[in-house]
Amino acid sequence: MAMKLSYRVSMPKLWRHPDYDTFYALWQEGPKRRRKALCMPGSRRATKDPKLAQKLFTQFTRRLMAGQVAAIKTGHTVSFGAFKKEFLDYVETNRSEGTFLAYKQGMDKASSCWGDTTDVNQINTRHLDKLGTDLFRAGLAPATVNKHYRHVKAALKKAAKWEYIDHAIDFPKPVKEPKSIRYIPKEHMARIMAHIDEPEFYDFCTLSCYLGLRNGEALRLTLADVDNPPDYLRIVPLQKNRKESRVPINATARETLSRCMARAREKKRQKLFRWKCRTHMGQKFKLAVRAAGFEHYRFHDLRHTFASYLAMGGANLQAIQELMRHESMASTLIYSKLSPDHLKAASEQFCLTLGPMPLPLPTGTDE
Repeated sequence: MAMKLSYRVSMPKLWRHPDYDTFYALWQEGPKRRRKALCMPGSRRATKDPKLAQKLFTQFTRRLMAGQVAAIKTGHTVSFGAFKKEFLDYVETNRSEGTFLAYKQGMDKASSCWGDTTDVNQINTRHLDKLGTDLFRAGLAPATVNKHYRHVKAALKKAAKWEYIDHAIDFPKPVKEPKSIRYIPKEHMARIMAHIDEPEFYDFCTLSCYLGLRNGEALRLTLADVDNPPDYLRIVPLQKNRKESRVPINATARETLSRCMARAREKKRQKLFRWKCRTHMGQKFKLAVRAAGFEHYRFHDLRHTFASYLAMGGANLQAIQELMRHESMASTLIYSKLSPDHLKAASEQFCLTLGPMPLPLPTGTDE
């Protein structure tokens, strides 16, 4: 990745070293005079062949004039620890608290792997491969590894924009995640909810489960979102698909919303819930999960539970897609395995459409 030049670059000249007969490209970059050895790919020795030198010089001139040659280095290096602090200060100022915490977790993992004294400009694919190895050895799930990768990758791309990195990094592909749905069975759900003794948090979990809300969507709900329009809950466009949407309010959600609205009016606030941080809500739910004797359930599984029981109850996939507010049907299809009835119905419909085939005529009788 070439860094953008901040000053004028002159047209290069072909130059032959008087002592070694090797060829170079010379050009002026602002106040600095630069020299580039003309050598074959994979070699560091400048060529002595005039014809080859002229060919390499022409190729180099095109790259230089196209802005594909990195600007001269100032000699100033930035440690990963210093960059991490600067980057997290930037994220904390410009992003939500939950996003900041997610970035901090990923950057802390990278610090533990690479060390804070590592020069940011020296980070390459080998560092990222080592980070992945360390994360897997720590017993993290593929989804968690991918999450940390995403945040570290975004941070390094920002380092390149800030001109701390002057080379391209070949980022590893995301780890394949098992495509299974982790919903909470009815019996387990009852045990978990029985261990939530805080009324407001109980309502928060109930509303998320019975309407399939994301954590952040529930946190942002206000009094103005209820019955907007009547019998629908408005979801503001600040997460995932960034589109304003509305979900129908079912009977259980209506009872829960009534309690939430009364509580909000009593506290003289517009928001239905007092919390702000998504991570905090996930941690509170995890405490109830463990108190109920489980370990692997997470808050987002409440949303999966909503869609899973819709599928198992026979709802068609288009209805599930609209209720879950999925942009693509591909996201909805993962729930289809929980309800094979639609496959059986499609197969039966094929029989009705094609109809029966005539039986073969008898070929003769045995004597």
